[in-house]
Amino acid sequence: MNLFLTGLGRVSAQAALLVFLVLLAQWLFKSRLTPRWRCALWLLPAIRLLLPLEVATNRDPKPPHPALAALTGAIIGLLSGLTGTGGGIFLSPILIFCGWAATRNASGIAITFILCNSVFGLLGNLASVQRLPSELPIYLAAAMAGALVGTALGVKRLPSGMILKALGAVLVIAGLKLIFT
Repeated sequence: MNLFLTGLGRVSAQAALLVFLVLLAQWLFKSRLTPRWRCALWLLPAIRLLLPLEVATNRDPKPPHPALAALTGAIIGLLSGLTGTGGGIFLSPILIFCGWAATRNASGIAITFILCNSVFGLLGNLASVQRLPSELPIYLAAAMAGALVGTALGVKRLPSGMILKALGAVLVIAGLKLIFT
């Protein structure tokens, strides 16, 4: 019974945080949100309350069937190309929630996927506009520095739960970017 009440309290606190974030988003973006988006935002706390699931970060991963993995990769690659993202936004949650990879391994898999998509995105940019961005060396240096720091933190310092929270924050930011730009 005590375990149940603890879990219920955690789910309620998370839902309360989501309600706060929805209210904050509606206040910040009041002039840019259509009534449909205002309502859609309320789905987040509703889903959290309806599906009080815990992500098991310590379970043994079970790799998917190769055909399913290839299909998933192709769909994510297509979505990445359409949305202009690196693909990790889609891949990491799928790997973790489907139990195909542990949290740390999902990060390593996603970075490889993002690198491939980014290279092809640059090649597509080069083919369409016949030049690469002049800021590319600065972006490459910043990305490499961030990757080194992130890898060191992810491999040696941060617990899996903290990595999942960071992934959640990135997903929220990416989702807001896709909605509002």
